[in-house]
Amino acid sequence: ETAAFEPREGLSNPLQLLFLGGTSTGKGFEELLVLAELLKNKYHILFRILVAGDCSGSGKYAAEIEKKNIVKEIVFYGFTKDVNKLFRRADVFLMMSHLEAFGLVTVEAMLNGALVLGNSTGGTKEIIENGKTGFLYKENNTEDAGKVLAEICRTDLNGIREQAYKCAQTKVSIKQTADEVEKVYSEVKDLRAADAGHRGLL
Repeated sequence: ETAAFEPREGLSNPLQLLFLGGTSTGKGFEELLVLAELLKNKYHILFRILVAGDCSGSGKYAAEIEKKNIVKEIVFYGFTKDVNKLFRRADVFLMMSHLEAFGLVTVEAMLNGALVLGNSTGGTKEIIENGKTGFLYKENNTEDAGKVLAEICRTDLNGIREQAYKCAQTKVSIKQTADEVEKVYSEVKDLRAADAGHRGLL
């Protein structure tokens, strides 16, 4: 069961961004640092990025973060058992993974009222309808991610979160149905294999 949709008023100031990939390069952490620099120095947006997940590699990025002058903007949160609480606090969830399959975390963000800005690749572009249920940027293009995020700050967001919520409910329902069908198919296959084994012993 998912919680009922809760309307939100505008965006926070500073803008609250959430990234769940920790310091993983495959999840887009290095691109995240470039994005943070763009937001601060090119678009002059006040923001905080909460980095959740495995942040054990944060030390090796300390010099780069200081050089980009984004020390105050990047907050290493680490692991959490209640990711939904982070989604509810965030204005925008950043899905910057280079290749995401179904993208369950994207759906969870939508269900919890966080706007999604996603890399237009893999399952993310299948889930997000750009400008209607979230926002996409050109595949692996951090410059475009910055441009889109700046546009989000100037966009009337009424209705987008609600549409995202409704879309996510449908996606979850379809995923659950697919999982159930796959489970039944697997059970039938196992039964047939067992039956064939029994007949072979007769």
